[in-house]
Amino acid sequence: MQRTFLSQVVVGYVVAMLVVALVFVYRVTPASGIGEGAHFRRALQISEGHLFALRVAHDHYGGRLDGRLLSYMEYFEDQRDRGTPSSSGAAQDRAYMADHAASGRRFSEFGSTASYPPLPYLGSAIGLAIAKAGHAGVATRLMAGRLGQLGLFALMLLVVLPYRRLSALVLLTTPTALHLASTYSADPVTNTLCLLFVGLCLRCRTIGAVSRREAVALILLGGGMGLLKLTCCVLSAAILLVPTRAFPAPRDALRVRLMTIGLSVALAVLWNGFFPFVPGHYWQTGGDPHLVLAYSVHHPLTAVQIFWVTFREGLQWWWLDVYGRFGGAPVPQFFKLGAMSSLAALAIAALLAVCDVSGRPAGHDPSRWTREKGDGLASLGLVVLAALYTGATLAAFYVGFSPAGHAPITGLQGRYFLLPLILLALAISAARPAALCCRMTHVMAVPALLMILAAALALHVSLVALGRFALNWH
Repeated sequence: MQRTFLSQVVVGYVVAMLVVALVFVYRVTPASGIGEGAHFRRALQISEGHLFALRVAHDHYGGRLDGRLLSYMEYFEDQRDRGTPSSSGAAQDRAYMADHAASGRRFSEFGSTASYPPLPYLGSAIGLAIAKAGHAGVATRLMAGRLGQLGLFALMLLVVLPYRRLSALVLLTTPTALHLASTYSADPVTNTLCLLFVGLCLRCRTIGAVSRREAVALILLGGGMGLLKLTCCVLSAAILLVPTRAFPAPRDALRVRLMTIGLSVALAVLWNGFFPFVPGHYWQTGGDPHLVLAYSVHHPLTAVQIFWVTFREGLQWWWLDVYGRFGGAPVPQFFKLGAMSSLAALAIAALLAVCDVSGRPAGHDPSRWTREKGDGLASLGLVVLAALYTGATLAAFYVGFSPAGHAPITGLQGRYFLLPLILLALAISAARPAALCCRMTHVMAVPALLMILAAALALHVSLVALGRFALNWH
């Protein structure tokens, strides 16, 4: 009875969050973030079958794209750059003119912000391709790309949630994450695929056996980390969470681990060798990898101090960015809100990590739960993964975005640290004994209540954000 109630609450939570994200799709102004235009062009390029971006100049990419769809998107970009709201009537007029204009293609370029492999843009590209095949107008096609992104995010959300999963669910569906899932951002698919791999590793560790099919899945998913953001290849090390005893033989364990990590690193190095992520050149921040690396060699202690200062100062505001950051353009299309809600949501996620016993792998006997001990080794491994990913993210922006010697490192946003935050929540879940909460008679009522509170917080912040976005597109 209690588990059924919790399941109903979780289903209700997921449905409510996806409805909010669906409203974001239609109410968030297109190109409200400067980066969305670049990600849109990359997704459009992929939807037309061009998987590789054309390198135009140093850190500039592009390709020949549908001129009519570009014309429609450029209306919103022009309004954003002027700092003025977008008009629904003017947008409809632009869409009408574009739909009745002669079809044609023209060259459009974008920065390395969107130079990622095709995988993070899969949902958006599918949505754009389906709308084009249906001969939809430019306005419908633009929204179809967003809907494709949200659809893939929803699908991944249902399969990604790992063992002891509710804390991960709350963090994956923060208002900021829902906002990103309703745009052309590369983050939603990146985050969910990374957690799918980590979740599979934890599942194999819990069950204690890896079948041939699961070994192949581990290699493909772990290797695929190299086809997401450059920093994601670090998470391929999650394969080390699967113990040697889970494989048929020790040499099988070694083979799978080497293939997983090796494939991920090789793909990441290969792709970023041809399509490097150096946004400092495009955004003219003064960042230069050669100068930064030379500076670090000659001043290693100063470089370490820069990392420490960045981390120390970032802890003061990253938590708010994870939960209540919206838009990516100058004010008024960029704003933050929900500071208290953010703190409350993080506390709820931590409590869920302690008391959630849902999502046990199939075949586990519930009568054994109270006898299970915490997995300190897995917890330590997850903490190390979180630290490695955080360090890799800081290093990427230190080398590719910040001027040499500048402290703190520039260009960072709290959402870049959502994955480490979820890994820490999973580490808490892995460390605590199941008996900590299973001894309670109404244990399922506790996470159910926490999920209801998390939903109320997310809905409140999302509704306030939608009201702010309504001022920019009416």
